[in-house]
Amino acid sequence: MPKDHLANVTRAIETHATAVLDTSILFDYLLSFYDKNQDPYRKKVLQSMLTLFGKRVITPHVLAELCNLAKKTSNKRDFLDKVTPLLKEFDETHVAKDAIIENKYFSLLGATDVAGFLCCNVDKHLDAYLLIKDEEAVGYSKEFNDKIITYNDLFAYFWNNFEHK
Repeated sequence: MPKDHLANVTRAIETHATAVLDTSILFDYLLSFYDKNQDPYRKKVLQSMLTLFGKRVITPHVLAELCNLAKKTSNKRDFLDKVTPLLKEFDETHVAKDAIIENKYFSLLGATDVAGFLCCNVDKHLDAYLLIKDEEAVGYSKEFNDKIITYNDLFAYFWNNFEHK
């Protein structure tokens, strides 16, 4: 884990920062409650790590992508019915369409990733970090004030701070 990413994880958790979730992390988190065949350690980490943050936020873009990803489950309707109560625990934030499409990275990263990055940078008083799995988007994090925490960073942090103590 890069040193600056470790610092981001540590700072975000110690200050109970806001976690802005990307679609893949949200889907994996919800799937951990739905999929009975998931690896027990992975399930434990996914269900525990998001409780370390102050607020958990998604954008409407993430919710739309989640509904599309739900098709990958054995039963989309059953999955969405079962995870709806969990989704109600998340706050929602909106990023204006023009802010997204006028961003120079829109054509490279797409609406959802750009909206997530912008959420972490629009309100200077909001201490928010984008939790993301997309390695391509991670490469652009410096352009967005580096307020990013990757999926692997979270697992490594959890392993180092909770499993070996």
